Amino acid sequence: MVTDTTTAKVSLGPLGTFVLLALSVVLNISGIASIIDGFFRWQGFFRDFLETYRAWIRHPVSWAIHLVWPASWPRIPESLFDVLIVWSGIFLAANLCSLRHYKKLFVQAKIDDEGLFKGIIFAIIAFLFFPLFIALCFLTMKDKHAANYFALETTVYFLFLVSFVIVLMFLNWQFQHHGRI
Repeated sequence: MVTDTTTAKVSLGPLGTFVLLALSVVLNISGIASIIDGFFRWQGFFRDFLETYRAWIRHPVSWAIHLVWPASWPRIPESLFDVLIVWSGIFLAANLCSLRHYKKLFVQAKIDDEGLFKGIIFAIIAFLFFPLFIALCFLTMKDKHAANYFALETTVYFLFLVSFVIVLMFLNWQFQHHGRI
């Protein structure tokens, strides 16, 4: 009688091994085919999602910034607006997290503590470097330090916001293309 379960071996024999390998190959091929089929079905959604993002988010932000941007300066690349939008989402998530914990927005707490000028300067610096701070916290996360926890919770909030937008866009796309949800 075997008492140690880690050393117990099951012998399938050559036929059993062949059946398991064949089954594994069939399941892998089926999974790959399903992914490819899903890709072609989702291709229209992703194309429409990007078009809607460009029309409703990126182009209005670009237009607003170029209203105040001097014409003699070089034009801002479109990819920089994408970074600005993602960082704005991260900053929004940080403010939501701060609102949950401290009952104040991140920026409002700094303005109350430091004064208007220093608070606004701190908010601008935080906006520019907060995504890098989050990445640094994840790289050095060894304990349950408050900054690491805040970075983790902010990331969860940000991912929730992104997934919420994607689900809403998908439901809208389904409604527009199929007439039902």
